[in-house]
Amino acid sequence: MKSIITLLFIFSIASNSTIAQITATNLPLATTIIPYKLEVGYNTTTVIIFPVPLLPAADRGNREIIIQQERLIDNVLKIKAAKSDFKPTNLHVYTVDGKLYVFNITYTEYPGCTTFDLNKLLQDSIISAPLLVDSKLAKESHLYETARKARESRQFISKATGDYDIKLQLRTIHTTSNWLIFGFSLSNASNINYDIDFIRFYIHDKKRVKRSSIQEQEIQPLYIDHLTTIAGQQRDRFVIIVPKFTIPDKKEFLIELFEKNGGRHLTLRIKNKHLLKAKTL
Repeated sequence: MKSIITLLFIFSIASNSTIAQITATNLPLATTIIPYKLEVGYNTTTVIIFPVPLLPAADRGNREIIIQQERLIDNVLKIKAAKSDFKPTNLHVYTVDGKLYVFNITYTEYPGCTTFDLNKLLQDSIISAPLLVDSKLAKESHLYETARKARESRQFISKATGDYDIKLQLRTIHTTSNWLIFGFSLSNASNINYDIDFIRFYIHDKKRVKRSSIQEQEIQPLYIDHLTTIAGQQRDRFVIIVPKFTIPDKKEFLIELFEKNGGRHLTLRIKNKHLLKAKTL
């Protein structure tokens, strides 16, 4: 019995000695995500504009910095110091297109730069990591990026309607395998703000046959730019994305714009001949 206990004791010592000889190793340098340097102050706010909307999961190294996503603006992050002379820390920011942005943050009483636009980064220079993002968020990101490209594209269609110094103009139509992307401009030549109540999209009979009802097919947009007000003497662009369709004979596609607490309603009529001008994006 004593010999068995002795053998177990010797085996235990040998095992522990082997484990002790196994040392941890550093992760390969190639796996490192190199962070961006960022200075923030106590009396200033640093603003970073990201190319796409942020996920609500930004992670700060300590509570001595304050981070806040801008309300109603999905791609802006505000950062400032919660106290003076905090120790260096870091920040991880996640975006809906599956990227991770890493920042090493230090305190500076008067930062030289406080506003950054990451849209100006070259794509191949973005130091980021691919993330597995929820499929719904991934689709939203794709819609957002498609709308951005359409919004910035050059006008090649001129179909417009207007009244009371308000003008709605169709600028572009783009197409993908599944979507139609309409680009509009809305201008206000009056001195009274134009507040948008809602926008409606539907396919409608061109003419109503006597004693027959009007047939309408509502089109639900997959994406629409958030546009609420066009100030007096101002103009803005917006994009809608809808499932791909064509317009049946004797019908037309209508966009109706309704003013909140007002009567300056607009209706823009689009026909198949306009859809046939659609370009790939």
